[in-house]
Amino acid sequence: MEWQKPSPQQVWQAIDIYVQHAYASAAPSTTVKSRLETLRSADDGNFFNSPLLERDASQDPRRSFALRSGPTISTRT
Repeated sequence: MEWQKPSPQQVWQAIDIYVQHAYASAAPSTTVKSRLETLRSADDGNFFNSPLLERDASQDPRRSFALRSGPTISTRT
């Protein structure tokens, strides 16, 4: 089965969950807010072409995308 990108709506659901947990006690920085607003303004057809999404150039086709949005959340207990 060939890998398919998630829909932008699925990505936004993950981003919203991340922001909710990462910034539970404080608002995101102005830089993070600006990045999210810029990404939110991208239409669905160009969402994954946004320069805000970093790609792993070592993969072909590129399957790994990252968005710098603040602190890292540890999932270890």
